[in-house]
Amino acid sequence: MGWSLVKYLLWALLLIVQIHEHRACLEEERMGLLELKAFLKFNVNHTNHLFPSWVNDVRSECCGWERVTCNDITGHVIELSLSSIINQSYYNHWLLNVSLLQPFKELRNLDLSANGIIGWLKNEVKYLLWALLLIVQIHEHRACLEEKRIGLLELKAFLKSNVNHTNHLFPSWVNDVRSECCGWEWVTYNDITSHVIDLSLSSIIHRSYYNHWLLNVSLLQPFKELRNLDLSANRILGTQLFVKTEQANTFNLRKNKFDKEILRSFGALPVLKSLDLSYNNMWPFSSQELVYLSNLEVLILQQSCLNGSLPFKDMANFGSLKVLDLSKNHFTRSKLPDFKAQFATFGTSCYEGNPFLCGPPLEKSCTEIVESTPSPQNSSKASDRKWYAVDLLVFSINFWVSYTIFFLGIASVLYINLHWRQRCFNLVEDHMYCCYYFALNARKGLQNCLCH
Repeated sequence: MGWSLVKYLLWALLLIVQIHEHRACLEEERMGLLELKAFLKFNVNHTNHLFPSWVNDVRSECCGWERVTCNDITGHVIELSLSSIINQSYYNHWLLNVSLLQPFKELRNLDLSANGIIGWLKNEVKYLLWALLLIVQIHEHRACLEEKRIGLLELKAFLKSNVNHTNHLFPSWVNDVRSECCGWEWVTYNDITSHVIDLSLSSIIHRSYYNHWLLNVSLLQPFKELRNLDLSANRILGTQLFVKTEQANTFNLRKNKFDKEILRSFGALPVLKSLDLSYNNMWPFSSQELVYLSNLEVLILQQSCLNGSLPFKDMANFGSLKVLDLSKNHFTRSKLPDFKAQFATFGTSCYEGNPFLCGPPLEKSCTEIVESTPSPQNSSKASDRKWYAVDLLVFSINFWVSYTIFFLGIASVLYINLHWRQRCFNLVEDHMYCCYYFALNARKGLQNCLCH
């Protein structure tokens, strides 16, 4: 009796092993695979080399077909790897017939990457929810939207004709329907919606181009879901940068020539969280411009020609502010706000380079500034010194010799070094612009006073 039981157990194990190797293909799913192959072959791949093992033969087990994985016990199809099946000579995008995937009830993994699919047939509404679940499992589908592709090409054409005349500007941005703009350099897309969410256009200006230039803001309008925009180090001159998007989160506009009027543009961007306007010309700056920045978490205005008293009373409404940088500006004598709330997190580096600011966290106290102010008596005593006791002949000779050596040294360096000479000319040009805008603003202010 014991030996018979052991014999039956051995026979049962042998049958299980054979069943494991057999993996019988379900007829419904075999026909589904053949229908799927016929659809793909008719629409996107017209050769005879598409899935050669997928044949209409009852002796052919579909669980052993290429790109198909079945469950070893149930025989159901659980994985379809259909990446890169599109014919190389087929350049158009196409619509997937989602109903052809319905026979595979236990499908777990579906790979349709690199096939140029842009959606599903409109008459398959009843399969829409099921298709959305499948799209989550599709790897790197990201079909490029035509509106975004054309917008990027127009932006490239503008930049190339105005500030970068070489052929090395964005070489992957080509006017070819076979080129997926989702994979272009400097561009980041949303993997699900295929909308542009990030444009990194930093330092695109050509090295030989030293002039300031105006950006055509309308070229950014096609990118409605743009979140991050980097236009730093491009010498852009202008007063407004308005991108009509409700998704804008981060703007990096450092090292340009924007003035304070650009701040009005950010009032239409309610979700803007980070703004970098360092190394721009925000002069003359007033607290009225801060009204448009109250929702920011990061505000960087380093070396932006800010002047006047620091408007901390207006910044009390900046409840979300986490990072602040006002270093290297020209603020007049001001006391920093009480070291509490969000201001308690700002260190000395946020205010360095402003010699007239005082109070914590700076080491300079406001009493020291008051004491260091010269009194009228001290000034009168200093004026009584005998300056005329200096030998005028020695002073004149030393002055003119030093001035001549200094002038010849500067002229020699600028003559030898072309890059430094150009930088010097740019510096002079920048100061000319500052003087021009100072005179222009002063004239406008005078006119307003006279009108009132």
